[in-house]
Amino acid sequence: MDATFVLETLESAGELDGQDVELTLRTALGRRVETLLEGPRQSLLAALYRFDVAEAAARAALRLPTLSDQRDALTRAILDRAHQKIATRRRWADQFTVS
Repeated sequence: MDATFVLETLESAGELDGQDVELTLRTALGRRVETLLEGPRQSLLAALYRFDVAEAAARAALRLPTLSDQRDALTRAILDRAHQKIATRRRWADQFTVS
């Protein structure tokens, strides 16, 4: 399950109107990202690839000085990309919806 699926599910249920749900998602994802940062680098890179995070964003995050800074930047990049995917899917769905 990826962040896009989770965000789409929460948004369609109207759950992202409150800050608490997104904060909960960000916290849970941040914990997972931190685990990946502490493990083999290839596992982290594979996850970032699956989430379709831009290489430039990943490189910039990994250059940050502390693990918590890296975690926060990567978490933001994953969630930002998930939001972009949702917006793109909605635009395409609206474009091809038959009235």
